[in-house]
Amino acid sequence: MEMIYLDNNATTVTDPAVVDEMRPYFSDYYGNPSSIHSAGSEVKLKIEEARRNIATRIGAEKEEIVFTGSGTESDNLALRGAAYARRAVGKHIIVSAIEHSAILNTAKALQSEGFEISYIKPGKDGIVDYKSLENALRDDTVIVSIMHVNNETGAIQPISEISGLLRKRNILFHTDAVQSTGKMLYEVDILGVDMLTASAHKFHGPKGIGFLYKKKTVAINPIITGGGHELGIRPGTENVPGIIGLAKALDIAYLGHSEFSRRMTKQRQAMLDIISEGVGDFILNTPIEASIENTLNLSFPGIESEALVLMLSDKNIMLSGGSACSSSDSSPSHVLRAMGRNPKESAGSLRISLSRFNTDSEIERAGRTIAECVNKLRKLSPGV
Repeated sequence: MEMIYLDNNATTVTDPAVVDEMRPYFSDYYGNPSSIHSAGSEVKLKIEEARRNIATRIGAEKEEIVFTGSGTESDNLALRGAAYARRAVGKHIIVSAIEHSAILNTAKALQSEGFEISYIKPGKDGIVDYKSLENALRDDTVIVSIMHVNNETGAIQPISEISGLLRKRNILFHTDAVQSTGKMLYEVDILGVDMLTASAHKFHGPKGIGFLYKKKTVAINPIITGGGHELGIRPGTENVPGIIGLAKALDIAYLGHSEFSRRMTKQRQAMLDIISEGVGDFILNTPIEASIENTLNLSFPGIESEALVLMLSDKNIMLSGGSACSSSDSSPSHVLRAMGRNPKESAGSLRISLSRFNTDSEIERAGRTIAECVNKLRKLSPGV
């Protein structure tokens, strides 16, 4: 049977139109954009055109977009760069307990360098508690980082609300928008953030390219040294095909957003209905009314997610138990633990993440197969 890929929060297939757009920049337009000859300057113009288009999509200025190698690098550049630049102001940093490892591990590293880190837990719905954040603020707080959309549950965080609180106190606000960019329409001014990170491979662009939005009034220190590329913030010869592909993928996503939202809402509900019919006992970890439409996270108490994921893989259905970045770690999801799920509930979680390339027939087949596999595993588990 043909593969059904439902792990799109981990990565997505590159849109053929994006591949076509990128292809000439591997072979025909290969000059170094830092060179002053015509082969270099021609490519430089294309990079700046892509930068301008991306900025327009998110309501930023061209000079506020810095190209990086990934969402992880963008997160590091934002958190480390701002922390180092503001060290004289204070050493207190706040992050949510449900962040991606790119933020959590960077915060941990900064803690070993003398910074103090506070972690804000979400409510049972996976949404960060505004009051808890307000209570955690200190006079020496220099940066807060709260993700826009959680990669495991799809919960949308109240970024605009939080930004109003932080703006009054002159605290920098960063959001990891890796899971929202290309799936939601937003403008940085309305979100009210000082920095925002994104990664192309989450919305049918190529791997190995991302960007950091940095408000032009915000000073951050580079975390690697080299030439003066990317406004002196991220040195290294630019990934030209990747930049071209990122801009094209974002254009496609924005132009097709209404249809994407409609289809994802319909398909996610269909998946939930099929699983509800086939499996009596499960926990819905995704707040349906306050989440991104392509994501569904369920816990099946009494089974291990790893066993379920492998059984589904044998049936050519690709899913994950949580974040792909921690799939080799057998410990329960830190996101679900922070939401108050007990170990039994966290251990049996399944993340279903859809894309515009999934068909209705795939949703039906996958939903029925998930239910069959859950029931089979429960029969194999004594005492369940």
